[in-house]
Amino acid sequence: RLLRAMRALIHGRFAEAESLAAEALRLGQEAEDQQVESCLNVHREGQLRAAERHPEMLAQAAVGRQYWASFGLGASWQWVSTALACARLEDAEQTRRYLALVPPGMLPATDNVYAMFYAAEPVALVGSAEQAEQLYDLLLPSADRDVVLGMTQLLWEGPVQRLLGLLAVRLGRWDEAWKYF
Repeated sequence: RLLRAMRALIHGRFAEAESLAAEALRLGQEAEDQQVESCLNVHREGQLRAAERHPEMLAQAAVGRQYWASFGLGASWQWVSTALACARLEDAEQTRRYLALVPPGMLPATDNVYAMFYAAEPVALVGSAEQAEQLYDLLLPSADRDVVLGMTQLLWEGPVQRLLGLLAVRLGRWDEAWKYF
């Protein structure tokens, strides 16, 4: 159901994606899957981002911090996911606040494109030039790929080139940004 929901999100069929995710939650609960609610929380955050339902996304981030705590590097995920929600709202003050809560050495996660996705937008809005440069360099080898979270939450977050464009703007590289956008 989540794979179908992800495909619906890619095509902008948001109501269908929500219905499929709700069915996945029901099936997971019937099976007594211990991870279903945590998994569906992350999927819900992605649905709200894709549908650009930003106020709901920010409210979901508060709920999500509880679930993110159970993940590996939970503290990093808790705060960077909220920073992403604030960045989508173009709230620089709150983005900066939550980005500052990410533990040192955990931004960015250099071995995970999906984790870099979470960091790229907040860093592009309020991060240091050094952080933006580091993320840009890390994402560049994946420029022709899309950001996807698989195996559990099944989310598509769009092309890496969009992230490179945002970071290029932060770095004042207007010609590169234009190329990516």
